[in-house]
Parts: sequence; C-alpha cells; structure tokens
Amino acid sequence: MTTNRKNISIVFFLYVLLHVLLLNYQVDSQPIKASDNNHALRAASYVGVGQLLGPEDIAYDKKLGVIYTGCADGSIKRVNIRDIRTPIDTWVNTSGRPLGVAFGRNGELFVADAYKGLLIVSKDGVVTLLTDEAEGLKFNFTEGVDVANNGLIYFTDGSYKYGLEDIASEIASGEPHGRFMSYDPVTRETKVLVRDIYFANGVTVTPDQNSVIFCETLKLRCRIYHIRGPKMGLTDIFIDNLPGLPDNIRYDGQGRYWIGFFADATLTNATTGGILAADLEGKKIAYYSDTGLSLAGGNILEVPYFGAVGVSQIDSLPILNSNHAPEPRLIRDKHMLRRAEYLGVGKILGPEDIVHDKKLRVIYTGCEDGWIKKVYIRNSKNSKIQVENWVNTGGRPLGLARGVHSELIVADAYKGLLNVTNDGVVKILTDEAEGLKFNFTNGVDVAKNGMIYFTDASYKYGYEDVTLDILEGKPYGRFMSFDPATKKTEVLVRDLYFANGIVVAPDQNSVIFCESPRKRCRKYHIGSGKSGRVEDFIDNLPARTDNIRYDGQGHYWIGLIDYALMGESPILGTRGGAFATNLRGKPIAYYSDYNLSLSCCNKIENDLYCAAVFFPYMMKLNSIQLPAPMP
Repeated sequence: MTTNRKNISIVFFLYVLLHVLLLNYQVDSQPIKASDNNHALRAASYVGVGQLLGPEDIAYDKKLGVIYTGCADGSIKRVNIRDIRTPIDTWVNTSGRPLGVAFGRNGELFVADAYKGLLIVSKDGVVTLLTDEAEGLKFNFTEGVDVANNGLIYFTDGSYKYGLEDIASEIASGEPHGRFMSYDPVTRETKVLVRDIYFANGVTVTPDQNSVIFCETLKLRCRIYHIRGPKMGLTDIFIDNLPGLPDNIRYDGQGRYWIGFFADATLTNATTGGILAADLEGKKIAYYSDTGLSLAGGNILEVPYFGAVGVSQIDSLPILNSNHAPEPRLIRDKHMLRRAEYLGVGKILGPEDIVHDKKLRVIYTGCEDGWIKKVYIRNSKNSKIQVENWVNTGGRPLGLARGVHSELIVADAYKGLLNVTNDGVVKILTDEAEGLKFNFTNGVDVAKNGMIYFTDASYKYGYEDVTLDILEGKPYGRFMSFDPATKKTEVLVRDLYFANGIVVAPDQNSVIFCESPRKRCRKYHIGSGKSGRVEDFIDNLPARTDNIRYDGQGHYWIGLIDYALMGESPILGTRGGAFATNLRGKPIAYYSDYNLSLSCCNKIENDLYCAAVFFPYMMKLNSIQLPAPMP
C-alpha cells in the first residue's frame, strides 16, 4: 500500500466504493427478510479504474448527484453517479490522508484526516483545520465523522498512541487507545465523550438525533452513545458479535444502517470482508460478502452504495447486483469436538505437526516448549496415553517429516532446518538461502529420493511477530529444497503469502504447499513435463491453511486455523478444523467446530489425529463416525 506520505507495508484501511444495484428495490414498512450473499463480487463491474486510489468514505450531494470520497494520495475526489461517464474530478488535496467525510448544514465538507485531524472544506475548496487534540493529547489517527442536525460534529480518533503507519502495532497491542469526541463549531470546544475504545472507527448520527453510533473495530461491535433523553451521556451496545471487523457505519435514510467489515473476525488479510445491514434496533437484515472483498460501509443514496476495503491497492469503484443468489453451502460436520478424545492433556503443549512411526505406533509432535515428544497410540485411552519427552531443539519445532533413513527432519521456527538422528542428536542442515536467513522455518516433507522440501513462512517476521506478517499482507514466504548429498539449498518459489505446510505427492511428481492467508494450497511440479511450474491445487478454503498431510489412502488432510490475536490471547473462530480432499484437490469432507483451530490432522489407521498450537493436548476421532460427504 502507498500513500502520499510513505509506503505503508501493513494492511490499512483503504476503501473503495461498492455500488450495489438492487433490482425492484422498494422501501416500505414491511419487515425485510434476512438474506446472505457470499458471492457479492460475481456481478461486479468497475468505475474509475486507476483514478480512485483507495477511496475511503463517501459523502453524497443529493442536488448534484455527486459522491465525495477521500483517496490514498490525499485528494478528495468527486464522482458523478448519475452519469458514470462524467470524468472523475480531483476537488481538493488535504496533504494528509482523508478518511471519514460528512456534509455540514451549509454544504461544507467535514473531513477526518488520519494525519491532520478534523478539517472543514468550504464549498470553494478551502481547507481549514478545526481541531487536532483533546485533553492535551494530539489525535494520531482521526477516523470517522458525522454531523448532527444542530451542527455538532461527532468524530473518532482511532488511536491516540499509534498512527496510520503503525496500525499493525495498534491491533497487535490489544489495548484501548481510541476516543469518541464531539466538536462544537460555535464554541470551538472539543470534548471527549467516550475513552478507552478498542480502535474507534466509523460514526453515524441516528435519524431521531437522540444518539450517535460508533464502531469499535477490535471488539467486533458497534456502540450507541446517547446525546439526548434520560440516557444522555450513557453508552450501550448497539450490535455485537459481528462476523467481521467493523469499519464504517452509515444510515441510509430508509430505516437501515450499513456496517462494513474490512476483514473477517480472524484479523486476516481482508479476504472475506463484507457488509451487514441492520434495522434501527440493531437487528440483522442482510449480509453481503465475498472472497477478496473488504467493505468499509454502505449507504442508500439514489440506489444502494456500499463502501469497501482491500488489502491490495484498490483503484476503482465496483458496481454489482446484490440480488445474485448465494450458492448452497457444502454439506459438512460442524460438531467435530463432540466426538473427540483428548490425548496427553497437560503434557503436550501446543502440538503443531504430527509424524507417525508405523512400526512403533508412535506419533512425533513438536511442542511450544521446544520438545519433540513421542505419543504412544497403541491401545490409547485418554487416561492411559503415554507421552515421552524425546529431544529438545532449543527452539520452536513446527513441521516434522521422516527421512529416508528414519531420521527426523524438523522445520524449527527459530533454528532453521534440522536433522534429528534416531538417538536424538540434533544438527542444523541449513538456515539461509540466497543470503537471507530463515526467519520462520515452518513446513517440511521428504521425497523418496531423499530431497527435502520445506518453507520459510517469512524472511522478514519471526515466530513471535506472526500477527504483523499477516496484517502486513505482503509476500515474504519462500518454498525451498535442500539436497542432503550436495548440501545445496535452493529457493523454488518466492513471494508467498505466509508459506506453511508441505506434502510430497504419492506419485513423487509434485509437492503441495499451503499459502495460509490466501486460504489455498498450491502445487509445485518436480517431475514430468511440468517440472518447475506452479499451479493452484485447491483455493477458497473456509479458513487459513496450516499443514497438509497425505494419509496413504488417497486423501490429503489440511489443518484449518481460524483465530484472531488480541494482545497475547487468541480468539478462536468457528471455521477451523480438518479439511479432506482427493488427489486432484476435490473436497471430500470438512470437520469443524466452535472455538476450534487445527494446525495439523491426518488419518492414522482408523482414527483422525489432530494437533493444535493453542491447546495442551492432541485429539483423536474415529473417522468412521465422522461422515461428511461433499458434492
């Protein structure tokens, strides 16, 4: 992402406008049936390609039929929605980063500029600063704004501690630095109304002028502040447990609020954002989303307009028909944990990957404390499971694979690619390639010819900074090979978005690796006529991919992780679990549950064994009791 100030290397809130034409849309007092559409982009066309660089919020001039929007280059642009052939006009430039925009009573435009503060732009384009501090604290991230009928301006400072360039630090801190404020143009008084908000964002004044609703992004909710009546000065929850991170909220003048999500609730790189419509009481009416879409907010102007956010530079205005019917969901088992048996509770801390020794009937797994442990599965019962500390790498062992001589090959996040002999001697095989040290050695597998394939999830960020890597949304991952005979490390694929688990195909002609934030697995050909080529194996998975394993029975098993990090504590989602495909990448089964996030799973004998970095145990499920066919 870029702004006129500097290159921003994090996922930050760039917004485009998403114009949704609702055919046969009628406004009346009849209740509206709640509807979901998770393929909102399928009917999209685009306006202003290359001219609208990261448009953020919208303010509408009804008389002229013109939208005003702030862009990443500091300009506020005007878009004629009655005739989209009209050239897009660059109106003014704030020399900052204009985010929230709202019209005042006299046609002036109020702007929440991330760098400058709260601004007013006169009809003839003169920009004036109104306020940039409150209670002795400068605004560091002026965000959302709206204007009441009496002229009072309500706005937010996303964080008084972190600015636009440091938004990843703000999210990772998990601390409340946001403020909701008011500014009186008559007295020029700036007043803090609500403090300690977890990233204060979009603002809208309610149609009855009795309250103001603002988004609290990191709490997945919108709160309502009462400005009149018996509750004046008090704050309530308007809507919470939202399916994504709320950005802007807008009232459409027709009984509905539109709340945009720039990413899903897992804080990923904005691949499943959307927009939710709620009635005046905060009850859900509709939800629109799509893969690769991040919506900031919405409003009904002459037809419904939605705001959108992207993790890559958005330079156009998508237009789509929201009546496109959502496709039926795949059949699956959503109650995986009901049948689970827990192994080694309290003895296996954060198991990440699993490798099976068929002869000994032992599972090896790397744990958070640096130990590679042996879990004896013969005749295992939860109360009788035997767990043995085998070796400690002195790092964080993640991916595991058996070598051609039964040695254990380990991808250690801190140490690099390791070899552990049968008697437990640990040796470093490689820890750099092309002059770049591995910073997050992650997945590994070994081909029958002895070649080792592995991933470095990120050469920029290490294990402790995984959230920053995901938030930044840039490809720092690498897929590599190591030849034990020549000791040569070769980079096979660069520019991966968090390269993760690996499996060599049973025919030895390809290697499949996971690209976590992209929710996909890709195939790298090592044999046949396609050698060196990369193609998608499976994409659009329900959650981020971690490890992938082959069960020897014609199926690959992919661990799906679904979580958000708020400070140091993970918040687990509902889409994590185990996903099975056939050898061609066609889905076969999907097992999930609430508060579940799986790093690895594989079918061993008649049971499905699962590991999860957030849990102090492994799980075992009888796979025969878990039918979940997919069409």
